[in-house]
Amino acid sequence: MKQGAEKQFGIAASEESINGEIRGVFGSEITDEDFEQKYRVALRNLAGIGLSEEDFRRLWGDSVAEAAVLRRELLSRIGNEEYPMDGLFPHVHVQAILVTGSDNATAVKGRWGEGIKKLVEAFSASQYYPTEDGVEWVPRGIGSSAFDDYAFGEGAKAENLGLISDPIEDGEESGKFWVIQVLGTADRPLGEDHRAELTGEALNEWLDNERKPEVNEVVNYLEGGAGYERIYWALDNI
Repeated sequence: MKQGAEKQFGIAASEESINGEIRGVFGSEITDEDFEQKYRVALRNLAGIGLSEEDFRRLWGDSVAEAAVLRRELLSRIGNEEYPMDGLFPHVHVQAILVTGSDNATAVKGRWGEGIKKLVEAFSASQYYPTEDGVEWVPRGIGSSAFDDYAFGEGAKAENLGLISDPIEDGEESGKFWVIQVLGTADRPLGEDHRAELTGEALNEWLDNERKPEVNEVVNYLEGGAGYERIYWALDNI
């Protein structure tokens, strides 16, 4: 991640930001005096389990604090580039419900006139629109590929608007089926939650492409030597 962030985006974690991340371990609004006191106690605890301050800075700072700083910076950059707050993105206005079993989905279609809320309760739906928060405009990429394929494909055609779909197998959730009614389409700004979700997924995809098969020394030490547990113990006991 470190090399890719700097090469592709020009992003690097400064020593100041890493120190700030380490400081945050001891409290978000901690005073300088309290931080120094707790940090000294943590160092004594670390010394007691055979880790020096240099070890802590190298292992925790490089693998945890720096990674957290880079992740925040990457989220911000990717969000601004791929999902700008003032951008417009394809949305569908939907009523939809995901239930277990094709027979239940067929029954849902037959009882559509009862309303989503009653159908959710009757069939223990795992996903549905409108949501409890009233979300009924959905951007591409939030739902499963099966949901998007229909809602932004056949269901979004002018002649199909308002029609209730036959059961659509989800594919990503075994044995689950969608029933979808697309009411309209529009290009709209992303809601805050949707933007955060899409940006997070874009970052995870970028990270997957950045991962290398070899395991570096820091990760090997922390995982193989139970280093995480040792450092967490030292930090918790202050």
